[in-house]
Amino acid sequence: MVVSGLSAIVHEVQLAEELLTETFHMEHDPKVLLQVVKHTSNALEGAAEITALSKKMEALRALCAHILQEFKESPQVFARKEKLAIASEGFEHIEILNEESVTSILNESKELIYQLTKVMTCQTQQKA
Repeated sequence: MVVSGLSAIVHEVQLAEELLTETFHMEHDPKVLLQVVKHTSNALEGAAEITALSKKMEALRALCAHILQEFKESPQVFARKEKLAIASEGFEHIEILNEESVTSILNESKELIYQLTKVMTCQTQQKA
């Protein structure tokens, strides 16, 4: 899903933040962490349509895409103590999603997207 427009991008970030800070803490369901990554990825993809991606934004978008792809293709996904483990066939590779790792991705993305919002707002005001 690709979102477009600043308000849609900010909305995706807000959804991700609400899922992480409220829903995850109420439900303690590690699968909520995956939804946080998905909304963060949507916001980053939307931001890519507005402007050329910085290396940092591209790295975060690629990380989100990697996590979502691993989940989609993984034959083994299981929850343990508020963590989501995404394992490859034979458990050669295990990706662990936890609150700290997802918080880091979300916070870095929020900062980049809010900086983008400021730049786009300034450009719009200068044109007016």
